[in-house]
Amino acid sequence: MFGATTNFPFNFANRNGIPMIESSQVTTDTSNVIISIPNRAFRFLNGTGLLLFRLNTEITNNTLPILFSSN
Repeated sequence: MFGATTNFPFNFANRNGIPMIESSQVTTDTSNVIISIPNRAFRFLNGTGLLLFRLNTEITNNTLPILFSSN
């Protein structure tokens, strides 16, 4: 995945067509770590198969539950 970049809402990570979704925001509150995914990121993807997720921000507190949020 070196050098792979994402375009909204997803990009293919290689020539074989593995879709890659990149996080748009990571927020931490007192009870959860919330990773936001762009709106309609799964719209044109197949219902099954491999999906790569790219996390842009380091999560420093790894004792809290991690939630994924998408509109």
